[in-house]
Amino acid sequence: MGTGMETFRGKPHPLRAVAFVPAALCAPVTALTATVRRYGMETPFAFRSPADTTCVPHRGDIGKRLFPLNHFITTAGGSRRDAGKVDARQRVLDRAHRCERERGGPVGFVAVDCTTIGDARGAVAALDGERVEAAGAS
Repeated sequence: MGTGMETFRGKPHPLRAVAFVPAALCAPVTALTATVRRYGMETPFAFRSPADTTCVPHRGDIGKRLFPLNHFITTAGGSRRDAGKVDARQRVLDRAHRCERERGGPVGFVAVDCTTIGDARGAVAALDGERVEAAGAS
């Protein structure tokens, strides 16, 4: 799958983003679900604690280009305390790297509950930097 970099106006363009995921988007059958199943391969999203996060397939088949990493805890509709743990920069980086190795492709999106707690944005910036560096080396 390469570096995961696309080009935009001749320059490497990272595909990563941090997204706030409202509970309404977690409904079992939605247009988003159908799109992910057809084009993507996401991780599960029903983790009860930070230690429970995995990279196992959830919706969609392995080998698809769209790879959302669901990186949040779902106890009581989201927890600021859990977000502080799960969204720590190094924890996001470690899980993204592990999932990329296990799933054989680059994470395209990192979905978190709280973008203002922890440092998921810093982790995403670091992941983007890694992609830009890898694209420049190839």
